[in-house]
Amino acid sequence: MANLTDAERQQLKAAHDKAIQQNPALEEAMKAAHQVMDKARKDLNDAMIAVDPSVASVIAKIAPPKREGGLHGLKGALGGWEKKGDRHRPPGLANLTDAERQQLEAAHDKVKADPSVVAAHDAMKSASTPEARRSAGDALRQAVDAAMLKVDPALGPILDKLHQAPPPPPQQGQPPQDTPPGMTQSPQ
Repeated sequence: MANLTDAERQQLKAAHDKAIQQNPALEEAMKAAHQVMDKARKDLNDAMIAVDPSVASVIAKIAPPKREGGLHGLKGALGGWEKKGDRHRPPGLANLTDAERQQLEAAHDKVKADPSVVAAHDAMKSASTPEARRSAGDALRQAVDAAMLKVDPALGPILDKLHQAPPPPPQQGQPPQDTPPGMTQSPQ
């Protein structure tokens, strides 16, 4: 969706919300499909690790978060950013070092019971429309970030890095951004 204009996103969101409103079974069907995909992905990852245990750390960097529930899904990749796949996974998570992830996880563990975080989490759980859930999710992220900054002010740059937009994908026929000018990547 990164290549859509704001108008196209709004158009798509409106159509999505109306379709779900007209047929709530679609949302349940999507949840079931996500669960099937999550299981298939886990089974494949487990099989790859069984074949080559050294790929476990690589898979951990790219694997979508687990759907274990929890506060804003903050316990999957960081213990688990989740809730419907990558939709709520902060775009900069892959850019964090293990030490930064651990620092965030430690701060998150300390703020789970923070009254503002609990209230925002409850509001998200009770939101009844997709727009209300999105808005409550944004409020929850802001509450979690603010509470973590109170616990550990040094997290500011890490949170900024976490919420950065990922670089755009390279255009077809163009070298990736990390390839020095004048050099091309060899085909694999």
